[in-house]
Amino acid sequence: MKEEKIKVLALLPMELPKEIELDNTLEAMQKFVGGLIECIT
Repeated sequence: MKEEKIKVLALLPMELPKEIELDNTLEAMQKFVGGLIECIT
């Protein structure tokens, strides 16, 4: 079963790390980082 939300640790510049929840979709993750996400092996 795929989770609808995931918890991530956000490390933003000049801020303390904080736990946030995002939708478990590529689009939500790309919106949060403000760009593309790619897999690097």
